[in-house]
Amino acid sequence: MIATIDGALIGNRDALHDALIGQLALPEWYGRNLDALYDCLTDLAEDTEIRILRRDELFAHLGVYADVLQSVVRDACENNPLLHLTIVETDNRPNEDFQHTEREGGSGMKTKCILFDMDGTLLPMDSGVFAKTYFKVLTKKMSPYGYEPNTLIDGINAGITATQTNDGTHTNEELFWEHFVEVCGQRALKDRALFDEFYAVDFQRISSTCGYTPEAKATIALCKELGYPVVIATEPIFPLCAMESRLRWAGVDPSAAEFITSYETSHYCKPDLGYYREVADRLGVQPEECAMVGNDVGEDMPAAELGMKVFLLTDCLINKEKADIAQWPHGSFGALQRWLRELD
Repeated sequence: MIATIDGALIGNRDALHDALIGQLALPEWYGRNLDALYDCLTDLAEDTEIRILRRDELFAHLGVYADVLQSVVRDACENNPLLHLTIVETDNRPNEDFQHTEREGGSGMKTKCILFDMDGTLLPMDSGVFAKTYFKVLTKKMSPYGYEPNTLIDGINAGITATQTNDGTHTNEELFWEHFVEVCGQRALKDRALFDEFYAVDFQRISSTCGYTPEAKATIALCKELGYPVVIATEPIFPLCAMESRLRWAGVDPSAAEFITSYETSHYCKPDLGYYREVADRLGVQPEECAMVGNDVGEDMPAAELGMKVFLLTDCLINKEKADIAQWPHGSFGALQRWLRELD
């Protein structure tokens, strides 16, 4: 049996499913979605070839759904030796590595807001190089005021560690300073103006350790064009002024965001699900109405546990546990932008 999907003749998703039903004699329970298609294809008991013609036109009509279709058929082929996929005509789109299957689930709720991680997502960086330079510049700033470098670094690390285990009963700012003072002494509270000055002036020199991609600004602009409010959902261990500075380094005006998570207003850190609930609550939406974009498997992808749609940006991928990233939509900025256009 041969089923032909001609991109020139498939104008929308309904037409696609009509063609599949007619050519594959799909059962009455077929739900006209790609999840149901996968089930039907893996149950086929006779040799079947699915031919996709004029894939460029299919993509023009269906967008990312065409890529999803192809991915689903390929997955089904791996699980049914009687099924074969043939691409008769390739397209000339860039070779993006976007992959997604509707079987991964989804709440079905309309997306109302896009959350973006910053470090390694909007702002390319090597976090190790950034941290090393941060401490070098900070200790140089504070040494003349009697702060021994190693003690200062220990104090910063103690404060950050405390925020990362916040149970929601305090702001991250309160926990940071409580533990920082335990290491560096009460005088640190009197010197807060010096730390504010550091972030306003000296901190700006660290921008040289970060990269830049114009796609970050372009993607935020695309969200606005599509009508999606944007939240910068970055790890809230720094004051807002530092977050705004780093966003500017990425070429994005802070005013483009509904808000930026920072230690002043956050009560959790990633990957605690409380962090994502708090962001949704602040927006006045359900978690299922948000989509999260990030580069860190361990910190950003847990948002999916609350029903958030997720996209893993792979340009500066962090995958410490070596998880199989095929379970999430993923790719570079071009793939991300296509994914955004196809949400809901």
